[in-house]
Amino acid sequence: MRANSTVDRGALSDTTIGEGTKIDNLSGVVGHVKVGRGAQIAGMARVKDNVEAGARMGGTPARPFKEWAREIAAIKRLGKRPSGTRCTIARFTHTLAALHNHSKGSDGEGHPCRLKPPPWSNVTTPPSCGSR
Repeated sequence: MRANSTVDRGALSDTTIGEGTKIDNLSGVVGHVKVGRGAQIAGMARVKDNVEAGARMGGTPARPFKEWAREIAAIKRLGKRPSGTRCTIARFTHTLAALHNHSKGSDGEGHPCRLKPPPWSNVTTPPSCGSR
């Protein structure tokens, strides 16, 4: 058992930790849980259910390590934007700004794409819309 890990004492039944179990830093095991022999609990995991012998667990709440690692990888992929996304967002923001201005009146310039974006828009140069 590593630094700052906790194992809660059960009020109605015992919390048991099997022989050879490894519990990493900042992990916690709630009361009334049975952790099997030789199980491995990754850092910062929170165990709330029984753990089989030899299992590797991670995450909050603790789940099989491979499942937890797949979830982390999926979250990292969500954070990456494909190339061209910035341009798409800029065009969307400008189009939204143009529609916003068009609904208020075209300040004499006619086509909504020739209007200035509103102050809340961070688009400085409007992309061409192809309908001029």
